[in-house]
Order: sequence, then structure tokens, then C-alpha cells
Amino acid sequence: MFRFIMDPKGAPGRIPGGKTMNAFTGIHHVALKCGSAEEYEKVTEFYRDFLGLAEIRSWGAGEDAGCMLGAGSDIVEIFASGKTTDGIAGINHFALETVTAADVDEWLDAVRGRGCPVTQEAKDVTIGSLPPMPIRCAFFNGLLGESIELFYVYPG
Repeated sequence: MFRFIMDPKGAPGRIPGGKTMNAFTGIHHVALKCGSAEEYEKVTEFYRDFLGLAEIRSWGAGEDAGCMLGAGSDIVEIFASGKTTDGIAGINHFALETVTAADVDEWLDAVRGRGCPVTQEAKDVTIGSLPPMPIRCAFFNGLLGESIELFYVYPG
């Protein structure tokens, strides 16, 4: 049996072979992809104005628009672009936040070793929001085919 062991306080995880790794700090965000810029406006209005989620950051315009909305300590990220790999708008992925940038690479190696398909290698990116958000991220597919992002926000 393969298990990642973590207590609610974020104790280190242990993978097969006994290697100890930093646990995740939590789910950083859940991402929604809209089918068009018009749908993005409706969905953003629903989450921000109707449900009352606070806008943390936004970027782009039209098909390139995106935003992060806060729900307590959690984030809903919304993209206008309907360019999904499967052509379906809706929940696109969820992101597990790591303790360090190096943890992104270590966890990616661990899930690759478990047989999970890696869909994006680890890389540094700056989200072009105001303020800019420098991150390290990688993507893989979970056991049900779900898209999971490993996500670290650089301090600053």
C-alpha cells in the first residue's frame, strides 16, 4: 500500500523506501476554466460579487483574463481561456502548496516514481498580476486522471 502520512499540523510525509519529505501546507487553490471571456465575467461576478469572495489579484483581459479570489485562507482561481486539454470548461486542477521550492521537484520525482504521469515539469514562473506573483510549479495526473499542481510561492 502507498500512503503519504501527514498529521493536520503538517508533519513530514514518508514515501516508500523511508524517505522523509516536507508535508504540504494545504491546498493553495482550486482553478476554474471558463469557456469564453463572457463566461469568465459571469463566473467572476458570481464568486466575487454574489458569494462575496475577495479579489486578491487579477491579470490580463479578454481571453487572457484571470483572477484569484479569497475564501478565508483558500483561493479560487478563475481563467477566461477555454483552452483546456480536454475541451471541457469547469474545474481544471487543484494545487498543493509546498513548504519550499525544492519540495516541488522532490514531490514531482516521488509521484513520477509512483507511476503518475507528469504533464508539466517543474519550472519557475511569475504570474503577471499586480503585484506579480513568483512561483515554482509542476503538474501531474493523479490516480483518477485529475490534474494536480505542486505549487510554491516565493517570498517577497
